[in-house]
Amino acid sequence: MLTVASWANWTVDIVGGDEDCVAEMSEEAIRSYWKEHREQLRQRETQRSTLTNLLIVVTAALSALIVQQKFTLNVMPLCFFVVLAGAYGAVAVSK
Repeated sequence: MLTVASWANWTVDIVGGDEDCVAEMSEEAIRSYWKEHREQLRQRETQRSTLTNLLIVVTAALSALIVQQKFTLNVMPLCFFVVLAGAYGAVAVSK
């Protein structure tokens, strides 16, 4: 049976045979959990923005090189790499 006394005090009563086991989660434990959760989210967002910035710089440099070479057949591998980098970025950011 799960009973909630207040937001800060969660009480879980587990009845098993002859013993009653009560586990309480204190307000400090809840704050600690949410602090850790926020730090993990912040780290993911930082990694996402770093990857996005890196891909933008690489794509811009390759695009400038492609334009400098006047879109000849020699730059087709670079064009293909730009497409692959964009696809990788889209998949990585969507996760």
